[in-house]
Amino acid sequence: MKRIKVLHASIKAGGGHNALRDFIYNELEKQPDKFRNIKFDHTVDSIEAFDTALSKVAPALYELFFFFAPRTVSDVFFVATFNLFKQCYKAIKDNNPDIILSSHFLLTQHFSLAKRLLRSKTIVVDCMPDYGPPSALQNPTLPWFRAEYILTFEEWTKNSVIKDLKVPKEKVLLAGRNPSKVYEDTRIKYHNKQAAREQIKVIMDYFPFSKIDSSKTTVLVTAGATQSGKTEKLLRAIAAEQKTDINLVDKYQFFVITGRNMKYFEKLVGLSKKYRYWSNIFPFPWVDSDVYALIQYASDFPILGSIAPATLNELIESECGPFIIYRTRAGQEIPHRVFVEEKGLGKFIPDLKVLVKKLSNGISDDERERFLNKGKAFRTEQARLASGLSELVYNLYPQEGD
Repeated sequence: MKRIKVLHASIKAGGGHNALRDFIYNELEKQPDKFRNIKFDHTVDSIEAFDTALSKVAPALYELFFFFAPRTVSDVFFVATFNLFKQCYKAIKDNNPDIILSSHFLLTQHFSLAKRLLRSKTIVVDCMPDYGPPSALQNPTLPWFRAEYILTFEEWTKNSVIKDLKVPKEKVLLAGRNPSKVYEDTRIKYHNKQAAREQIKVIMDYFPFSKIDSSKTTVLVTAGATQSGKTEKLLRAIAAEQKTDINLVDKYQFFVITGRNMKYFEKLVGLSKKYRYWSNIFPFPWVDSDVYALIQYASDFPILGSIAPATLNELIESECGPFIIYRTRAGQEIPHRVFVEEKGLGKFIPDLKVLVKKLSNGISDDERERFLNKGKAFRTEQARLASGLSELVYNLYPQEGD
């Protein structure tokens, strides 16, 4: 049995790409007799900066590119991002991998050209982290820029790649993904959400967290790592409703993820000190993964200003739902919210007045039970597909006699 060398490549372009790369890496590390795994992190950070800026400043243009740009634009993107090429070329030359698993389509393009210039036999696989139909930009027209295989992680995505991107079905692979094991471990360790809330008070034994009430319905509020401040408009609508109906303060509490945005964190702490109708809103700064998993499990359901597959799987594992999505980023997150609704995992409610009204009425037992059942079915299927990931990757490499 040959031990094959696998290069796991990612780039700073949103947390989902690194999360997927790390998941695949960890899965293959479980079989050291089959794989020698190498991580590669491209150092260019302009991709994330451009993506974030365009989605904020001109979301309509962003969506126009994502959904309607012809495949030829992908070839133009390759030229525009040629600064990525040198490191990809060097990674193949220095490591001579048997397989490259790339979690971003632009990296995939540069690895694909580099291997041809080096006359390398490495097999390049484009790993798609998102759910739903991909953009035509992810499959360039020029064959020199294309991967040998595309690895998808959901059936809708796989079928869309075959149908919409015209990729031969034998070149499109399907696997599953699991959240980090810390989410399962947290759920098993604390067993119920009240115990998890009490543990948060132990870990963060200072204001405002000392005022957490383990008996209240707890709502997680997050808009993603780079746009945490986008939740302020939502929180002000909630606070205004609580000012009108102060009984809501005794019914709910909100765990708000502010992340590295300390200015926003301090602003919310100040409001919590000053006004009773803000006193049940608890901002959480950047915390380690164990505490973040605890916060998710301690929450009954989330209100989301961003949704990605990594977060979706974490929340389902944490039994945090059904989801209420009030906004998404332009581009791929639009299919994500469609996916959530079609799978029965939650609803998209962009109107804040309607959302606050829904919050006042509460989540019914039937809605909660539906989420748990649908989520369990989804996670079971994902775990089944994930269990075959290592074998799927290993079989891509031609064995002796093939």
